[in-house]
Amino acid sequence: MKQHSLSSIKSSNNYSSFVDAQYSAPPVGRKEDVDAHYSTPPVGLGEDIDAQAKPNQFREPQVREWPRSKYSDVSVLLLRWADDNLGVIQEVTKLRDLLQSRFHFSAEIWDIPSDDPEDELTRKILLLRKGKQSDSLIILYYAGHGGGDTEECIWSANDTEDSPWLNWHNVQGHLLGHACDTFFILDCCYASLAAINHSTGNNWFLGASAKEAEATGVSWKSFTSAMTRSLERAANKYWTDRRKYNTHSLSYDLNIWERDLEVTPNFVPLNEDFCGHIDLTPLLYAGARPMLASARTEPIVSQPHELPRKPSFPHRPRKDYAPPSGGSPVPFPHRNDGQEDSRTDIVPIEISVTADCQTVRISGLPRRTVAEDVTDWLRGFPLVGLTNVPLGPIVQHPPTGTNTMTITLPSIALAKQVLKLDGEEFTAGRGRQGHQVTIDMNFIGLTTIYSSVKGPHQEPNVDIVFVHGAYGHPINSFASHYGSPRSGSTSAEVCWPREELPRQLETSGVYPRVMVYGWQADVWLSRYEDASSFVDDFRTQLQNARLAAPKRPLVFFGHGLGGILIKEYVNNTILSDMQAGYFETSVKLCCFLATPHRAYRDQDFASVLTTMDNLLSPKPAALQQPPVQDWKGRNNALGTLSLDFDALRQEYGISLLSAGESVRTQGHIIVPEECAILSGTTEDRISLDCNYNDLAKLPKTSLTRGNGIRHMSDRIIEQMKPSHHHTSHDAQLAKKRENVYARLRRYDTVFLIDDSGSMYGRRWCTASKVLADTAAIAVNYDKDGIDVKFFNEPLDDDEGKNITSSETVTELFSKVVPDGQTLTADLLETELNEYMYLYNRNRNKKGLNLIILTDGEPEKGQDVEGVIIKYANQLRDARAPLFHVGIQFVQIGADSTATKFLRRLDSKLKGTHNLDRDMVDTVHWVPGDESRLFEKILLGGILKQLDDQDDLDHES
Repeated sequence: MKQHSLSSIKSSNNYSSFVDAQYSAPPVGRKEDVDAHYSTPPVGLGEDIDAQAKPNQFREPQVREWPRSKYSDVSVLLLRWADDNLGVIQEVTKLRDLLQSRFHFSAEIWDIPSDDPEDELTRKILLLRKGKQSDSLIILYYAGHGGGDTEECIWSANDTEDSPWLNWHNVQGHLLGHACDTFFILDCCYASLAAINHSTGNNWFLGASAKEAEATGVSWKSFTSAMTRSLERAANKYWTDRRKYNTHSLSYDLNIWERDLEVTPNFVPLNEDFCGHIDLTPLLYAGARPMLASARTEPIVSQPHELPRKPSFPHRPRKDYAPPSGGSPVPFPHRNDGQEDSRTDIVPIEISVTADCQTVRISGLPRRTVAEDVTDWLRGFPLVGLTNVPLGPIVQHPPTGTNTMTITLPSIALAKQVLKLDGEEFTAGRGRQGHQVTIDMNFIGLTTIYSSVKGPHQEPNVDIVFVHGAYGHPINSFASHYGSPRSGSTSAEVCWPREELPRQLETSGVYPRVMVYGWQADVWLSRYEDASSFVDDFRTQLQNARLAAPKRPLVFFGHGLGGILIKEYVNNTILSDMQAGYFETSVKLCCFLATPHRAYRDQDFASVLTTMDNLLSPKPAALQQPPVQDWKGRNNALGTLSLDFDALRQEYGISLLSAGESVRTQGHIIVPEECAILSGTTEDRISLDCNYNDLAKLPKTSLTRGNGIRHMSDRIIEQMKPSHHHTSHDAQLAKKRENVYARLRRYDTVFLIDDSGSMYGRRWCTASKVLADTAAIAVNYDKDGIDVKFFNEPLDDDEGKNITSSETVTELFSKVVPDGQTLTADLLETELNEYMYLYNRNRNKKGLNLIILTDGEPEKGQDVEGVIIKYANQLRDARAPLFHVGIQFVQIGADSTATKFLRRLDSKLKGTHNLDRDMVDTVHWVPGDESRLFEKILLGGILKQLDDQDDLDHES
């Protein structure tokens, strides 16, 4: 890839610059390596990087250095009780893994023992403090029960009278006033009792609750969960945007973005004098970080003759949720002792029944519940018409272990009546007793509405997720009602993602699991709110739902602003995977229905958002959204989001379908078709004669509904087909391919691999697969063996020559780390000059088939055109056959500038320079389109028919 200008590196934060400037990652490694890097002046633009540089160093000149933490090491001690009955281990483990993997902190989970807990904890802290200097940071975190009613901060293991306990005030002083900085984080009731001032040192305190307040129990809205989400966002911003982070930023994020916290966190300094901030910027080296230390899962039990000391105050446990009235106490969530079923923390929501939805969701079912149990339970209530009620699948939601089910009732009136069952005790013959169920119609979060059991292994083979738009509903947005939906009489609710799409797919061997996601989609219609918390929640819930099959193909359908959430999910997930060294994606298809992708003429994002809010949520003129200019801040954010997504979906081969509205809503087009179509390719568009709302519902007309669902299902089926490989079981097809590939026997096949720095990452992974598959074919036809050479990596004598097995090619490729420049012309000159020397000595020499795998334009000064013209004329003068030498460029990646450059070599050279031969062909490797690409790669440079056909495809 050619060098980038200073302005382009500074001005671009999108994915394209991330790939083009790869790999400008920080020098993560040993501390001495990082220090050595920062003590060396940065390489100037246009200068060569040291050829002997280590593979993990920069592969491109760095313009702006990565911010460094002011600490040389950060030690985190995460405390919980060995006899903990709150089930905090899952939250604590997630926090530890985040601090280790994304921040490179040394983090350890330590169980407070039941025997002499105060003395044991003191010894642990003294050991932790040993050797710490002024450039060190100690973070101490505690999750568990906390007590009050006195001026002392008491921690206890559980809420029983004989619970082990300790006085934190007696221990805390061992860390205060030391040379290093300290940061105390307490997630317990009455946490702020621990906020004691000290005269010296830089010490800060962050507590989940005030001195007389209770903390929230283990759930997604707990203090620890909220803090983990904030830290994860901070890590993402650091590794992508190079932003520093500190404790003040953490406190701000918790108070501004985590609005579901029931208690306001308390953030105070523990010094009488002014304190400097605590730096939470990730460390650039991970050498001091230990391996993941797993917490002790077996409790430390006191000896029978030793009784634990009892607290001297009325104990108040950390609040979880109130037990059912008149029933037995509900077990704590996340218990893993095998004694009780796990259940989730039910989020209180205001039930709204204005959506005219007949489907309700039942949550909190016991683990062993079956469909018949639910049917019997519903029949036990004086409700009419509950026979033959369609039941959705019973789904367990990891890691909470709770069960949910959807029920579609005969009428909306009955659905509203069933909502009154909220909180009823569920008694099932095959389940456990004493559970409360919650029934709602809002479907907040991720809900499975269909799961195929017709597959060969009774397991779905694709996950399909539907996301509604602003002021929409997870079920009703995609459903139509037939009959009299507002009356008490029987009506039909047809939700095409649940009833019709799966039926179409299953007839072709695709067995889906269909999920819907409920969220506050109008967040993008507020000038002040941030959607990042919804993106994080969506990622977390989807990841948990796919724990059993994380690599299962994934398909998204987004309506309106639901498509914005999908694009943010795809962008964030893929970039996060890239930073972790994983260069694949499970996302196969994204289908967008009236999603604003780009500005068009006078319809920018601000105009679309204003129209959307005023039409979808009618309000008096005085309360309508302010003038369009107040929304201009959204333009850059949404525009960059779409550009990043478009680059990613091309790079990763994610299929695309888009549909725009053609019928007005109240006299207006909300999202014009020009804004809703991301790809200009005809096959990526769906023509639906609908208004904005009906695009998601697909009204029951033979043209719109039938064609729409068929088009969508066909694309899903196409993406689910296995890639066609050259080893076909079809005898006729195999014979045809044998005849085509036989031409390779007359050529020496040489692969030239671009191993420049810009190939690092996804592109290098793709190049590996392309080379492995094509080389596996080529070695069968070149008796002398194929040759493999790299742009920058020098190989030992004859190491890459006369290779006769694809395994040898793969082994050779795995030894090379992309690092260097794109010196295409130099390598071409060397190969063609050597070939012409041998050909002039022996006119019977086999032809030359050069296959070049590269991601883009060569470096400045590399005259590829001049080299090709020079040797084309030499071949003419030597009267060599027209196709005696072929050059096939295979573009890896989706850089549009590289595509234009390569196509110019393919289509313009012969006519522009009056050459007698067309010896150049180019092909763009598109993931999922392997069926035609193998022949094109291997034969396009030497077989005129394939080159001409490709030219026709481009023209059309």
